[in-house]
Amino acid sequence: MMKYTEEEEVNEIEAPGSTYLQRALQILSKRSEAKLVKQKP
Repeated sequence: MMKYTEEEEVNEIEAPGSTYLQRALQILSKRSEAKLVKQKP
C-alpha cells in the first residue's frame, strides 16, 4: 500500500539537481498512482 505525505512532497521538491517542474510532475504522477491503488477493490 502506497502512502504519500506532504512532507515527502516537500523533500522531493527541495531535492538537489531537479527543477521544481520536474518534481511537481513526479508528485502528481505518484498521487494519481496512489489514487488508482485506493480505487481497486
